[in-house]
Amino acid sequence: MSTCATKRPELEAAVKLAGEIRSSGVAVTLVVHEHKRLGRGIELAMLAEELKASDVGLEFLTGELKGSHDPSGIVFTVLAAMSGMESSDLGRPAS
Repeated sequence: MSTCATKRPELEAAVKLAGEIRSSGVAVTLVVHEHKRLGRGIELAMLAEELKASDVGLEFLTGELKGSHDPSGIVFTVLAAMSGMESSDLGRPAS
């Protein structure tokens, strides 16, 4: 689904389920094809905060950020800023 979509029910359901599983004491990592699939700018920062609050890890399968990441780290601050700029550079509004 496009990251331009305002409602992304499958992503919302996956994040909610990951948080529920994590709350039972099991380590959880949300695996995503590429960071651009999660969102851009503020949406990505908000998602990072939600994952951080639930203590859920994140792993990207491809792209420049391939590998596991801590959503509470500086990577997400930089990533959110870069993805917002990238969208603007392409002539599209940041979404």
